[in-house]
Amino acid sequence: MKHTVVGDVDAGIEIAGRFLSREAFALISCIGFGMLLAWKHLNISPTLFDAATRSVVLDLRSGGLGFAPLYLVLPLVLAFLARKGIEPPQRPVVFAATLVMAVSVLALYELRPMSELSSLAVGSACAIASALLLLYWVKFLCEVVPGNPLKYASVSFCACFGIALLITFVPGQIVFVVHAALPLISGGLLAFLMTKAAIDAQEKAKELSAPWRVPLRLFVGIAVILLCIDLTNVLSEVRTDTPNEMCLLVVGLLASLMVLALSSEKEFANLGSSFKVALVVILVSMFAVLIFEFEQRIYETAALALGGCLFRIFFYAIIFEVVRRYEGNVLYPLGIGISVIALTQFLFPRIYDAISWIDLSAVSVVSAMTICAVVTILFILDEKYIFGLLSSKVVRLNIDDDFACRRCVGVAAKEHGLTNREEQIALMVLQRKSNSEIAESLFIAPSTLQVHLRNIHKKIGVHSRSELIEYLESLASE
Repeated sequence: MKHTVVGDVDAGIEIAGRFLSREAFALISCIGFGMLLAWKHLNISPTLFDAATRSVVLDLRSGGLGFAPLYLVLPLVLAFLARKGIEPPQRPVVFAATLVMAVSVLALYELRPMSELSSLAVGSACAIASALLLLYWVKFLCEVVPGNPLKYASVSFCACFGIALLITFVPGQIVFVVHAALPLISGGLLAFLMTKAAIDAQEKAKELSAPWRVPLRLFVGIAVILLCIDLTNVLSEVRTDTPNEMCLLVVGLLASLMVLALSSEKEFANLGSSFKVALVVILVSMFAVLIFEFEQRIYETAALALGGCLFRIFFYAIIFEVVRRYEGNVLYPLGIGISVIALTQFLFPRIYDAISWIDLSAVSVVSAMTICAVVTILFILDEKYIFGLLSSKVVRLNIDDDFACRRCVGVAAKEHGLTNREEQIALMVLQRKSNSEIAESLFIAPSTLQVHLRNIHKKIGVHSRSELIEYLESLASE
């Protein structure tokens, strides 16, 4: 009987999906994801609420920080299980995580006073469940978001900040209902939409091919900049007992609406070009903290909110665009990426404690963070790398196809002025020959080979053998 009911529900979802365009389906999905983001955002904004809600928010925050190592391990475990073709049933996991979140929030409200250990345990269970729900929401959107990911990422954040602002006007005596209902609605919507998503994912798999490797460099760059932004934000907030968190919500909503309006413009829809502009704005917003001398003026708060919001919109847009190209289960690259980014949550309190212990001035720390962000943008998230990742065509290269390999290397040699010898070496690198094999085949000394490799890297603008291979493979579409 139970099986029949589930089958009827699935059939109903499929029928409903036929009446929705792919774009409408993606927009509904982004709003559902925005609900989860709104819930998470409210949980880092205790000053927006009364004492009872503030206490719950602080319990959720301490639980999340206390179990931060699990955020590193859990996505990695799921990623490598997906790599082996093993994945827990998605909808039961989403249902379970959603129920844990709702019950945990209600318990924190209704079972007070609770012991410190009990509050930590309940808050941690909720934090871990929310991390799982976030992972499956992003996986889902990577599979269903069509073209122009910037548009859909900005829709999610419009929903996030809009819903969060509305909740601040909810009467204090019923805030707990909204606080528990929001993840329940978001997770329920995700579970409901998953059947149609599986159909769309199969269609996409026919359209796209996968890159050879997980874009680890991208995830590392995002994690570093995220850490710099968050540290700058906290160092600004600690200057006052009442940070203007309402300003963060208003500016976040306005920034999201601005990106949504611009996302349809031809120049801005190019994710690589618009990301460069956004990075400049983010750096200026960090530098604004130094200019305004940490006085928590309204324009300092607005600058920080603008930079943080823009970065998160572009972060998710790039993830949607890059991860969706993976041919297999996107949980594999996504799990690794979220684990790398979660490392910032693990490091954040430790770096902040170290800063306090050493007694560094806020100006010195933010200056260092700004320099770190600039270095990351120049050398990790450089323009060539980002444009390569966001290339509209991704074609898997068969390295056993000698003609295809020679064609890729020939394009690179012509574009970057490689010598005949350098072209020979680049071809052998593409064909996965070791340095000893290359040196022996060309009758040159290993030291001479290293000189040639350095010259190739310098001319093409890459920093390692793996980046060289990745670049050469990207030319298969030309």
